[in-house]
Amino acid sequence: MKILEEKGYQYVKHLSTGGEGEIHLIKCVDKAFIAKIVPVLDEKGLRLMHSIRTMDIPGIPKIHEIFNTEDKTVIIREYIKGNTLYNEIQKNGSFTLNRAKTIILKICETLKAFHCAKPNPIIYRDLKPENVIVTPDGDIRLIDFGIARYYSQDAGRDTVLAGTKGYTAPEVMAGLQSDERSDVYSAGLLFYELLTGKNIIEPPYQIRPVWESNERLPAWLDTVIEKATEINQVNRYRSISEFAAALENPPKRKKNNRKGRVIAVAAIVILLALGTGIYLWFSSAGSYEMILEIDFDQEADLLWILGSENLPDYITLESGLLYIGENGCNIDFTPKPGMIVHYRVSMPQWGAVGLSIFRINAPLKFECLYFNEQEQRTYSTNDLDMEGLPFQNTRQFVDAIFYITPESDAVYAFAIDEEAKRIQYTAYQIPAYLQNETPYMEINHFSDTGSVAVDSVDVAEGSLAGYLSDHFASYRENQERVDAFLKIEVNALPEFVFY
Repeated sequence: MKILEEKGYQYVKHLSTGGEGEIHLIKCVDKAFIAKIVPVLDEKGLRLMHSIRTMDIPGIPKIHEIFNTEDKTVIIREYIKGNTLYNEIQKNGSFTLNRAKTIILKICETLKAFHCAKPNPIIYRDLKPENVIVTPDGDIRLIDFGIARYYSQDAGRDTVLAGTKGYTAPEVMAGLQSDERSDVYSAGLLFYELLTGKNIIEPPYQIRPVWESNERLPAWLDTVIEKATEINQVNRYRSISEFAAALENPPKRKKNNRKGRVIAVAAIVILLALGTGIYLWFSSAGSYEMILEIDFDQEADLLWILGSENLPDYITLESGLLYIGENGCNIDFTPKPGMIVHYRVSMPQWGAVGLSIFRINAPLKFECLYFNEQEQRTYSTNDLDMEGLPFQNTRQFVDAIFYITPESDAVYAFAIDEEAKRIQYTAYQIPAYLQNETPYMEINHFSDTGSVAVDSVDVAEGSLAGYLSDHFASYRENQERVDAFLKIEVNALPEFVFY
């Protein structure tokens, strides 16, 4: 690599040789770079690379320099530490819906920047797991722009036939005119693989309903994926922004009644005017969508723990359980009002789980905390007894459920012992000065002995009663009692006392 040495780089090692050319790791003044060596680019290809180098595109490595040798083009880019998405899929099989959405939306942000390039949009054309780097902190970088091209309305065909079977749009593989919708096709296929762990070049060689791979995945995903991966460009989403919007704002509809799926019956609201009175009937079951499911059965689940790149020794993963020996941790997900947060946990005497200012502690009491920044003091309600069928926390696994109403004006909390079929509950109005608080998911341990053991953490959006009905026999056996509680007017929290 004489040419690299002449440019002031120190050769480290060869990384790979393949469709994207020769890839080498090099250094310059203790900073690592990637040297990609490809057949010499023509004038248009060089112009495209220099354009990408100067553009402010999120989610790609910075191009350091580009130069030609006699028969090669050398592209020096920033070295990104991490694994390819291909390796992550091989290791994990599939991702939770929330994680898959996070990854694909970051990719969409990068593709949108390419598509908005001036004076001509840039079509990436080669989106696949091998071209996506997942950094140690879980961020995403898109690499390899080798077959990217400028879009031109005047062109009838792409000048270079290229792509990767199983990811690249049919028109790209056929050398026909590619456009923004070609990248939409690839993004749709990649999203499908993230959710299911399957690719269409493997049996059964087609896109199947996502619930066949994970019964808790909502049905609307099939509609989005089907539209994104239409064979005919005309029938796809018109832009990567439109595809991203469909993922961020899914249609609200009840789930299909399919064997093996979580079934939730849509809430029925009937208003009937009889004489001078108006009566309201509603079913206790309702529709909901699973947003996040963490089972702590693989190392990748640790990425959901805030600050997981430097996990302390007191947090460990063993036999499908997360053990927290002291202090505590936060889950790296911010629930919105209207979402249901569900912890399955075994807590010692000084443990608690909750949503920042709201928590259930080990004696199965409810508590609200408030930190006054001006006074630099923490105020708290006294531990509040929960209604319903009480049970003792004997270090068995219990389920703690939190729900903040869509209007952010009330909080509901449940403590459930499924083995004993007993359920406790409480609800309070949220004071106005706490309604703007951003809730965060936390697990606490206030002792240096014992451990909090966490079996799972789930988040759903939609009907609280529907979620309880689908997940807990304790609710179904005490439905009349709990439904009566859900209908009563929620009380105000008691006055705060210094904690």
